[in-house]
Amino acid sequence: MQKCIQCKKCACWKSLKRWIFSDFRELNEVIDLHAERMLVGMRSRIPLVIWIGLFGLAMLGMAAVGYQSALWATRRLPVMLALVLAFSVALLLIADLDREHEGLLRAS
Repeated sequence: MQKCIQCKKCACWKSLKRWIFSDFRELNEVIDLHAERMLVGMRSRIPLVIWIGLFGLAMLGMAAVGYQSALWATRRLPVMLALVLAFSVALLLIADLDREHEGLLRAS
């Protein structure tokens, strides 16, 4: 009789242990999946070389418009201001979309 009670305790303990560890395994899978998503998000950012190229092109475009304006001796302040704002907004949108969980725009 005593042997049977110990056996039931043992079986109960085994099922309890199996239940607890199965929950830990599922929780561990969720944590691993989250870590993998975070790593993919960090690795899939725009490289520094592309950023340097974008800023270089923006500065080159604005310098060309300024040089053209100086050659023709015209002052087109509203047009230049619109160009600066357009380049700034485009670069800010690219930077905002590069960080998917931060900023104003959220990319899924």
